[in-house]
Amino acid sequence: MKVILIDDEPNSSRNLERKLMMVCPQVDVIASCTTVAESVAAIYKYQPNLVFLDMELGAEEGFEVLDKTSDLSFETIVVTMHSTYAEQAFDYNVSHFLTKPVRKEKLK
Repeated sequence: MKVILIDDEPNSSRNLERKLMMVCPQVDVIASCTTVAESVAAIYKYQPNLVFLDMELGAEEGFEVLDKTSDLSFETIVVTMHSTYAEQAFDYNVSHFLTKPVRKEKLK
């Protein structure tokens, strides 16, 4: 399974990748992005099956990534510290909503 991690905090991406490798060894993290522009470019280039998306990317919002890639098909799991994004995230048909810090049990 091809996965892209999107988070403006590199440590969060590294921690999530480490946990994914422990519980989902079939996952192949093909890119890790920190901005909307970088994320959109990576999604078009790599055509992932799954995207783990943080909602706050500096001054930008993760929803911008979803808006700019709406013509592509991939699953999205929102990973954020802010549960206030949950309702809007499900309006975008995300697969799941996880709050940070992500527990390994939730990744399964």
